[in-house]
Amino acid sequence: MSPPTPPPIPPYPPRSPKQLLQLGLAQMQRGESDAAIASLQQSARLSRHGAEQFKAQRALVSLYRKTGQDETAIALCQDLRQHSHPKIKAWASQKLEQLTPNPISPEPPPPEALGFIPLEDSPESQTHNQREIYRPPAANDPPDDAANPEPPESSEPELAFQLIQDSPSSPPADSDPLPATHEPPHPPEGTAIEDWRNSPLQRPQGRRSLKQPPLGRLRGLEVLTAIMLFISISLPLHWLMTGINEVLIEIRALRPIQAFFSNYNGHIWLTLFLLTVLSPWLLDLVLRLNWGSQPFSLSQLGKLSPEAKQAVRQLCRKQKIAIPELRLIPNDAPIIFTYGTLPRYARLVVSRGFLNRLGDEEIAALVIRELAQIGHGNILALSGGMAVLQLPYTLYLQSSRLGDWLSDRASNSAHKALAILYQAGFWLSAAIASLSYGLFKLWRYPMLALSRLRHNYGDRLALDLSGHPNGLTRGLLSLALAIGEHRAHHPESGSLYESWEPLTPLGDRPTQVSGQRLQQDAPETVLAWQLKSPYAPWLNFNQTHPLLGQRLYRFHRCAEFWQVSPLLNWADATPVKPHLRTPGLFRLQGAPFFATAIGIGLALGPAFIGWIDRLFKLRYVGWLYTDRWWLLLGLTMGGFAVGTVLRFNAFFPELKPKLFHDSPNWHKWLSNPQALPIDSLPVKLSGRLRGRKGTANWLGQDLVLELDDWQIPLHVCSRFGPLGDFLPQLLRPLEACEQEVVVTGWFRRGVSPWIDVDQLQCSQGETPPNGHPVWSIIVVLLCAVWGSYFLVRGGF
Repeated sequence: MSPPTPPPIPPYPPRSPKQLLQLGLAQMQRGESDAAIASLQQSARLSRHGAEQFKAQRALVSLYRKTGQDETAIALCQDLRQHSHPKIKAWASQKLEQLTPNPISPEPPPPEALGFIPLEDSPESQTHNQREIYRPPAANDPPDDAANPEPPESSEPELAFQLIQDSPSSPPADSDPLPATHEPPHPPEGTAIEDWRNSPLQRPQGRRSLKQPPLGRLRGLEVLTAIMLFISISLPLHWLMTGINEVLIEIRALRPIQAFFSNYNGHIWLTLFLLTVLSPWLLDLVLRLNWGSQPFSLSQLGKLSPEAKQAVRQLCRKQKIAIPELRLIPNDAPIIFTYGTLPRYARLVVSRGFLNRLGDEEIAALVIRELAQIGHGNILALSGGMAVLQLPYTLYLQSSRLGDWLSDRASNSAHKALAILYQAGFWLSAAIASLSYGLFKLWRYPMLALSRLRHNYGDRLALDLSGHPNGLTRGLLSLALAIGEHRAHHPESGSLYESWEPLTPLGDRPTQVSGQRLQQDAPETVLAWQLKSPYAPWLNFNQTHPLLGQRLYRFHRCAEFWQVSPLLNWADATPVKPHLRTPGLFRLQGAPFFATAIGIGLALGPAFIGWIDRLFKLRYVGWLYTDRWWLLLGLTMGGFAVGTVLRFNAFFPELKPKLFHDSPNWHKWLSNPQALPIDSLPVKLSGRLRGRKGTANWLGQDLVLELDDWQIPLHVCSRFGPLGDFLPQLLRPLEACEQEVVVTGWFRRGVSPWIDVDQLQCSQGETPPNGHPVWSIIVVLLCAVWGSYFLVRGGF
């Protein structure tokens, strides 16, 4: 039997570390050891991809042993033993045992936990020097006692998951056992992020307490959020009921529904109150139904992070609160959050991906941050709001899953009548899922300001409790990196992040982009726009979280205040002075909103004058107060229409082939502090279309274009606007997922960069031209006509 043919050598000269890796492995199999060592050394030095770099390094160890360079192999294994990935460390230690007669024992972990001094010896911290890899429990294992938050070690079952998911990889260059290389979550040494990932963290020896944040502002915003959430539910509900009855009266075919004439404001307030009170148990049910959550004990957390267990005990004792119930989501998405009402009913939720991808100290830092929210009662209002949001989102998820099942049955059904029935059910499920998703987005807006302020307060409280700004900095950056990596490999997994986004430490879409950029660039470069742009805080109004760059800079300032060396080196965080044209562009960017506010002001002014007239019984212009509602509606709609017209040409410039950017300088485009969304840079890019699949993405709300080293979000709109997504289409963007596509559109730099898609081309054809301009014109005409109707008619 002839030996296997070695893989062909890629074209020379190779242009990427991946090609260098392929060249080196091919040379290695051909017996060209010296050439293979040179190629693999260059690949390991240039590669920014963790798996590729490790493949090159392990092949180098084999070549060094083969060519008698044992000292060089030992030095490389010693470097790999300091790697943050546990299986790479284990492999390097095993190699050292083979290469050296007396291998050096690994360094023990630091004894202190994020600045906390242990009050008592922890058995876990003494016996578990490394994070354990849990195996599925045996069938005869006793069940965990839910009533006991910390069962004895002897009766505690193991977790039903493994910490590191193995994935297929290329066979090793030698016969030695190797750890699986499933995209190590922490990039290896030599990358741009090495400084913050592996540099020692300095803790303040003696520190002054920080000033407590003014919680009165948070409480006031909680009340205002409840009022705005009530309005966002009451107005659409009553308008819908009134509209249905008016249609029934006009057609005279059916009698109007008498129940729709009633006022349900009292019922809405009672429902909101009950949802808030019952939110811990309701959200428990949602977690179990949608994501399969499981009970999780403090002892099990201690096996993964002794520091986190130690911190939970001491913080709960310090704040005089009960240890919260722990929940585990068996999902690879890294996520952590808390919810509940009173501290005794609080829950701390972690995912399998969070425990797998972060280190011991990073887990502890983020756990401390979540516990700080519980101790100060900052979770009550947002937990109630999340209970409201989970109602439409659960309906959206379940309808999407039903729609996918019906679609499969319709495709596989041999009976035409059944296929038609399944297809009708699919369209109904898709419509319900889309409407439910729209309600989720609508009810999410009143909670944005509260969510941002709560996370700012949470950072401040965590700093005061932990006394470790560098630990919190690394924890948030590591979480962002893990989220970016997971979303890069599983872009369809955005539902978990999106549904719990207001509670999680980091926002969904901005973190997806910045986390992927952190794999190539330093945090100071990736987050520079958030600090240097003079308009970044204004553009962050529609986000659930404060700007990550500003949060990390506050940690930087706190470290300097406590006289310790900061983890990151921010040169200057002062926003740049806007160019002469930038303020005008910003006003044009917000023209629809500014013009709407002017319209509201023009309506409130006359209404106030009319109210003064009625108060003093002057009887001159009292009618202005009587007709305040139609005046408010007419001027508000007119203002929005005028502002949209002013912005239209600048927001959607003509796409000319000679103006397309097919190879953008992303570093320049993303870091330019003067950049605004209205810059509208024309692009024509090739890449792979990815996102959620099936009915869950029927509106095209979660699509990204996968480029060489990151993914950029896409905004798509049908020719007939959002309503057109309910109609049959020749080619939906969703149908091109996992295919190579060509996207033309406008690149926009906001808190999260995106591309407004004009047209999408794939092997199946191309989509119709973008519906954003057409839909904007339709909305302008409707607002102008409707607003003029109110102003001219003088009432409803």
